[in-house]
Amino acid sequence: MARILQIKLNNVFNMKRVFLAVFILLTAVSIRHAYTATGKVVDVSLKPGRTHTEITFFLSAPLEYRVIPEIEQKIIKIVLPGGEYDSDLELMKFQDDRVDNIKFFMEKYIDAIIEIKIKNIKTSIYHSVSRDGTALTVRLKSRKKLMAMKTNVTKEKLAEDKADRDEEIRKEMQAVYDLSGKKLYKKALADFQKKKFRKSVKLFDLFMKKYPQSKYLEKAHFTRAEALYRASKKQNRIVPEAIDAFWVARIKFPESTQIPRAYLRMGDLNFDQKLYIESLASYESLVESFPENKYVLSALLGRASIYLKQSEFSKAYNELERILLVYPAAKEVRE
Repeated sequence: MARILQIKLNNVFNMKRVFLAVFILLTAVSIRHAYTATGKVVDVSLKPGRTHTEITFFLSAPLEYRVIPEIEQKIIKIVLPGGEYDSDLELMKFQDDRVDNIKFFMEKYIDAIIEIKIKNIKTSIYHSVSRDGTALTVRLKSRKKLMAMKTNVTKEKLAEDKADRDEEIRKEMQAVYDLSGKKLYKKALADFQKKKFRKSVKLFDLFMKKYPQSKYLEKAHFTRAEALYRASKKQNRIVPEAIDAFWVARIKFPESTQIPRAYLRMGDLNFDQKLYIESLASYESLVESFPENKYVLSALLGRASIYLKQSEFSKAYNELERILLVYPAAKEVRE
């Protein structure tokens, strides 16, 4: 009797275990079904642009989200409460001029986290969701100032498109402007090359008056000065005008590669006028500021000539000796 009772108790216990296992299994299935029914990041699109990068996260269903910039770490963190993401996204690489990488991971098995690693903190962040809630767009725009965060991507895109159109129009107008200026500039240059120096000066004057913003302005200033320099060899009275032309060109374009020759010309012109102090100053500026330049030898010879004119023979000797040591192969040395 006791044996039969024990068997019945065991059967009841085993049935309870089976029922419990089935209940747990059904509960797990229902929980898993409820969990997978939430929104999920299924794909990502990264579109680099000239001034911005647009990142779109495509969702299987609408999700709430929070954008949390972590400026010091150069990270833009997007939290999707109760969300998921396709595991394949963990293996993908997202990168351009503004984005270093995009990482996906789960936080406490509850929230999906997206971390956008940016390359420069001077980036503005714009974010918005499509009407159906299945596309979250983040736009990153390079700025001169520290990054800001805004929520109207559409408005930003319209403003950016307008700026791009304005820039295109400006470039088109500049191209027409430069084309017109180039014609007059080439005409003045042609006269210079034909040694019609006074005529070329007049055309350069007209060019600079009509096209004060032209990209040829720097060349026009220095070529005009060179034309006056060469014309002054026959017309001594225009030497001051030539010196002034080089002075103006040097002041207007201090980074020009033609500055060394301008110093040499100013030194030579002042030397011809027996303005030795001014001439020495120009030669010395060339030697000190551009010690490796091809015009330095001429400047050193100019200084030696001034010392000879002033009967400072010791200085002249030292200058000529320096030339012999530094430029032993130059034809001027033989002379």
